[in-house]
Parts: sequence; structure tokens; C-alpha cells
Amino acid sequence: MKKIMMAIVACGLLVGTFAHAADANYNYTNTEERMYLRLCEAVISNNKLKLHQALKRSGVSYKQMQEGLVCNGQDPITFAMLSGSEKTAHMIAARTKLDVDTILAKN
Repeated sequence: MKKIMMAIVACGLLVGTFAHAADANYNYTNTEERMYLRLCEAVISNNKLKLHQALKRSGVSYKQMQEGLVCNGQDPITFAMLSGSEKTAHMIAARTKLDVDTILAKN
């Protein structure tokens, strides 16, 4: 619960860039904001099933999430690793064919 509250406070309003990456002034609906928040919460939950279910409910793929979702100013893999959620970080990396160490080295 502490991690989730930390993510909510630290993130404020999430900036997801899936469909509107070019439009910085896009106002997200409450539904979209909640979906992005649930995805970030699932990333730091360190629970692979919770992450899979959140992605399935949102209709977002692992690759779309990794390329477009920003949690606390970081991509999902970095956010998970810095939050101590190694299981979910490695799951995202495996599903997107990325290397966790390479992602962390870039940041």
C-alpha cells in the first residue's frame, strides 16, 4: 500500500502519450487518467498477474505501455526497478524483448 500511495503522490496526474503524443495540450478524461494510474500501480505492485490483468482491461500492449506510458517521469521498466518491483520489470522487458540493464543504463 505504501508503494501505491507513493506512486499516486509522486505521479500526481500521469502523462500517458499513447494516442496523443504529438499534442502536449491534450486533456485526458478521468477514465484515461484512471487507466494510466492503474497501469502504473500494477507496474509497482511486483505482481505479474495484476500487471497482465491491468493491461488486458486497458487494451494496451506491453510494447505500447513501454513506449508510451510515463510513471513519475520514467518509463515503466525504470519505474518498476526503482520502486523495487523486479518481477514486473523483468516481465515487461521479456514481453518487449528489451534488457532491463540496458534500459537502466540509458537513464
